[in-house]
Amino acid sequence: MKRVLTIALPVAVVALVAAYALVLHKPAKQHARVAGEVYVLPKDFVVNLAADRFAKVSVALVLAPGHAAPSGAEGTTPPDGYGTLPQEALVRAIVTDELTGEPSDALIAAHGRSAVEQRIKRRILKTTDVDVDRVMLTDIAVQ
Repeated sequence: MKRVLTIALPVAVVALVAAYALVLHKPAKQHARVAGEVYVLPKDFVVNLAADRFAKVSVALVLAPGHAAPSGAEGTTPPDGYGTLPQEALVRAIVTDELTGEPSDALIAAHGRSAVEQRIKRRILKTTDVDVDRVMLTDIAVQ
């Protein structure tokens, strides 16, 4: 009898804990890892770098929470290479200005890329109405 209790009691406790974990327990609400919306500029950038090199770069913006890029209105189509972000042409001009003439190392090395992204972000915030939390150079090819 004592042997049955020493086996049955731990098995019952394990079964109750497993039932609670699988059926009754609600998992904690997970928070988004990225606050805001990621907006990828639809057309790549091809820019001249220093020392007769060039780069092809894709850019994404993390827009501040509550500042999502509007979807296109029915019947309207933005020009080729542009999406639905208001003032996108200004953003593209800033990115082009900041990347043109950069040494290739500034785009190849992670710390250099981060500095360029920060400069682009500061100019966007200073000269446009686009509320951006982060600028990301997502795809880069340097030749």
